[in-house]
Amino acid sequence: PNTCPKNPKNVSSSKVRIFQLGRELEEGLAAQYPRRPFDSSTRYWSRPTDEGTPFAASLMEDPRILRRAQQVRGGDILGIGMDGTLYVEDRD
Repeated sequence: PNTCPKNPKNVSSSKVRIFQLGRELEEGLAAQYPRRPFDSSTRYWSRPTDEGTPFAASLMEDPRILRRAQQVRGGDILGIGMDGTLYVEDRD
C-alpha cells in the first residue's frame, strides 16, 4: 500500500507526486474492484483519467510527457486516455 503522508516534510516534490499518483491509482482500483482486492492472482486494468484521479489525468497535459509524445508522433497531439494495468507473474 501507498504509505506516503498527505503532507510529508523533507520529501522531494517528485517523490510526493509519485506517492500521489500511487494513492490515486490504488483508490481507483479499490473503487473499480470493490469486492476483489488485488491479491496478485489476476490482472487488473483501470483508466485513471476522470475526476477521481485528477493528478493521473493531468499527466496527459504535463509538458514533460506531452513533449515526448510530440517527439514520437511529430507535431500536435491530443491525449485521449491512458490506462494502468497490474500484472501478475506466471506461477507455473
